[in-house]
Amino acid sequence: TTVVAVVEGKALTQGEVDDQVDRAMRANRGRIPPERADEIRAQLGVRAREEMIIQMVLEHEADARKVTVKPEEIEK
Repeated sequence: TTVVAVVEGKALTQGEVDDQVDRAMRANRGRIPPERADEIRAQLGVRAREEMIIQMVLEHEADARKVTVKPEEIEK
């Protein structure tokens, strides 16, 4: 699978982005007009890639700062 980004030595693959897009498309099935599906899939791909890169940066920074979260601090 093609690597689309590398964040602090960790690769993000097109397959991972595609999985995220597939989940979003399934979650919105029936609400996406068929004639716009390709356009929306492309938009979701850009957004998913950006959000996944941001998440990777945040996780790296949290690890570097040794940030921990107790279970009771997580919203349920």
